Order: sequence, then structure tokens, then C-alpha cells
Amino acid sequence: MKKYDEYLVQYLETERTLSLHKIGTFFKKGSAFYNESTHEIQDGETQFSMDKKTLTSPGLIEFIASLTGKNATLISSDMESYLDEGRQFINIGDSFSIEGIGSINKNNSGAYIFNAGPPIHLKIKQEKEKNIHENEHRSYYTAQKKKSSNKGFMMFFAFFILLLVLAGMGWGIYKLYFENEQAVSSNTSVLPVVDSTQTKMPTATDTLKINKPVILSDTSTYMFVFEETPSRERAVTRTAKLHDFGNPALYDSIQENGKIIYRLYLLQKTKTIADTSRIRDSIFRYFQRTIKVIPAHSF
Repeated sequence: MKKYDEYLVQYLETERTLSLHKIGTFFKKGSAFYNESTHEIQDGETQFSMDKKTLTSPGLIEFIASLTGKNATLISSDMESYLDEGRQFINIGDSFSIEGIGSINKNNSGAYIFNAGPPIHLKIKQEKEKNIHENEHRSYYTAQKKKSSNKGFMMFFAFFILLLVLAGMGWGIYKLYFENEQAVSSNTSVLPVVDSTQTKMPTATDTLKINKPVILSDTSTYMFVFEETPSRERAVTRTAKLHDFGNPALYDSIQENGKIIYRLYLLQKTKTIADTSRIRDSIFRYFQRTIKVIPAHSF
């Protein structure tokens, strides 16, 4: 969603004011000036007024649509997701940053605090550091994945060897038993005389019933539903944006009162009911929405 930051900056420069839904309004004060410390020409001061009841500037969507040529409805949906993520960042104590304008944080009393964006040379430095960190993280993830893959192959190979050994032992035992049976049959050439006045009772044969092992699992999988919407477009775009932030969100659809409802959810494995409550509370704090917990086998 950072692709819209430059348009927010342009709109603020043009209209001198920018309102964002349930966050507040930015105001552009003063004119451009020369910054002696950075030797750069900087625009006028940006100020911010918190207002959780404000609506997004009416002309912002059309402004972005005119510059990008994209559908205004799609842009409106994207902007809603963008601001929703921003509010979530603020509520969990993180920063909601708009490159070129600044960042918003929440203080201990719950008020939104605005910090103007850093000088351009500092932003470039931060971007380089971010790229270095991402490359290191990617290299570590690749190495861990390769290590896990090698470990899985070795376990499969060891299991295969074990099966071969057990099969060989089984074949040896069967062959030994079969050859002994043949030797007994071949050595018994004279049958014993049986008294016809006696009745030979059949030999009782004991049977051994082998029960298959029951595999018990100490974990259960649940889906934690954090949003329901009748719009498939909303489900697709919202899930994609969450993936951009590293959240493995999924969605499906159900019939409810003759209508199709799309559910956005996360899959988690738990061992106890307490774990389920803890995970639900953690997801609630992140999304600031009511979380539905549904066992995985029921959908």
C-alpha cells in the first residue's frame, strides 16, 4: 500500500489539507524554505490534528484515480484497507508511516502524536538499512529451509532402510518356519494306528486378535475468523494486503440466509482451551475486531 504514499503527499501539497478516516487531518502551513543544516530546500511545516470521527478527504479518491487511471471503486477499497492497517499499527503501539509526510504514534493517554518525516538523506539511509536487513533475513530463511529439507530427506531415507530391514527379518522368519513345516511333513511317513472305538476330539485352536494401533493427536486445528464480508473483491484484496505484511491469512465462502459470505481467517494449532483463548486474544489485539473460533473439522 506504500504505492499510494506519493499521491497522498501530492494531494496534501495541492489542497494544503488531507483528512484520513478515523485518524485525523494534516495541514500544510507556511511556504518552502532553505534548511541550512541539510542544505536542502524543504516545504512548509506539516501539522496534524487528531480526530477519530473524521472522514477521508472527499476529493482524494478521484485525485488518485485521475493520476493512475485506475478504477475509483478499487482505489477506495485499497485505501480502506490501507487506513485499516494503519490504525491497527497505531493501536498495537507501532508507527503508521506515510513516506514524505511523517508518522503517527499513540501515547500512554491514547492520543495520536505526529512526527514529521525525516530529511531525504536519512530516509535513503534507512531504506538501505532496511534492504540489508531484508536480504539477511531472506538468506537466513533460505538456509533454514534448505537445512529442514535435508533433514526431512535423511529421515525419509532412514525410515526406508528400517522398512527394508524389517521386511528382510520377516521374510527370514517366514522362510525358516515354512522349511521346518516341510521337514516335519516329509519325516512323518507312517501314520499311527487309531482305535475306531474312540472318538477323536478336535483340537481347540486359539486365535489372537491383533488390534490396529490407535494414533492419538494432542493438538487441534482451529480457524480464527477476524472478518466476514459479502464482497469477494474485499476478501481477495484484504487477504493479499495481509500477505504483504507477513500474515498467512486465508478466506473461504459460505451460504448464509441465501447469500454468499466470505470469511477471512487464520489457521492455528492448539493443545488446550487456554491456548485457544490466548491466540484469540492476541489476534483480537492485532485486528481490533471480534474473533470467531471454529474447529477445523467443521468447515
